[in-house]
Amino acid sequence: MAGASLAAKLARAGGGFSTSSTSAEMIGQIQVLDIPNLYTARFDLLAHKDRLLDQANRTDPVVVGLGGGARDVEVRIVEESPAGRCWLSI
Repeated sequence: MAGASLAAKLARAGGGFSTSSTSAEMIGQIQVLDIPNLYTARFDLLAHKDRLLDQANRTDPVVVGLGGGARDVEVRIVEESPAGRCWLSI
């Protein structure tokens, strides 16, 4: 106990501690296989980004009302994976 008290006293004398963090976010991923043209599919998804985000946010208005919800759509092309040729939507 005395050691913790001394450490607190030294930290306080040196200006104390400060912390910060980023907001908590989750990432959802969808893997789609057997797409004939990966680059066209990527373009089409990103062209409809606003519509996709709107649909996702209409799914659970309570989450959106609490400050959550879908914020972005990214599409990453993966030429080869253990599952085959595919792309990932993040």
